[in-house]
Amino acid sequence: MSLIIDDLSFTYPHNQDSTLKNVSFKVEEGKITTLIGPNGSGKTTLIKCLTSDSKYKGTISLNKEDFLRMDRRKKMRLVGYLPQASSSYCSLSVFEVILLGKLLDLRFKPSKQDLEEVSKLIDDLNLSEIALKPYDELSGGQQRMVNIGQVLIKKPSVLILDEPTSNLDISNELEVIDLISQYTQKKNTITLLVLHSLNIASRFSSQIILLDKGKVFSSGTPHEVITKDNIQKTYKAKVDVYLSDDGHTTLHLIESANKKEYNFGE
Repeated sequence: MSLIIDDLSFTYPHNQDSTLKNVSFKVEEGKITTLIGPNGSGKTTLIKCLTSDSKYKGTISLNKEDFLRMDRRKKMRLVGYLPQASSSYCSLSVFEVILLGKLLDLRFKPSKQDLEEVSKLIDDLNLSEIALKPYDELSGGQQRMVNIGQVLIKKPSVLILDEPTSNLDISNELEVIDLISQYTQKKNTITLLVLHSLNIASRFSSQIILLDKGKVFSSGTPHEVITKDNIQKTYKAKVDVYLSDDGHTTLHLIESANKKEYNFGE
């Protein structure tokens, strides 16, 4: 199974210039593909094309089935989507928030099997101690794990996660991305992430797509894509790139290539 984006272009209404221009790449199952690129490069727009009914040009297909022609309910069952901003669930418990992920299948009263599946996933995610705790009382890291649990409970074939580690400290960031990595490998899902952390992207991704100005600037392995030259040209930042002791491409930030001196009224 694979997700294929072929010659994808998209233009917002009343905008003369295309936000995405002839973007093509393939996302294979059992591996993480990550979109990177500076702000405004088209990452979020590409995710919208995948997860909404946006009228794009080109083709998005899953197992040769066109996304635009796919039945909406079938698409919702196949694709697990985590947006950047999480919904507010007020005083719903962790258990109830994750159960909402089965909304397509739920009847007026959840079945015994539904409840057992949620309980097992909560246990798998090491959330048992907070299962009955209100969602709005959780830390940011805990909320993100619960949000991911809500996506995983419907057992999607495709995971599309937009900034799954946003606003997390480094420990929670690594825990969340490691969870996604293990799930992708064990369940053989098609997984597409958007990440700002290039070091995290390099460590956990099999394939990286670097977007710039709505186009694919570079694609390939982390070692092929995350280079000093590519980062300086797209992000306008000076960096050192080296291999860590365990063989991962790693960035050391130096400064913005557009560094300025600010007067502040002196």
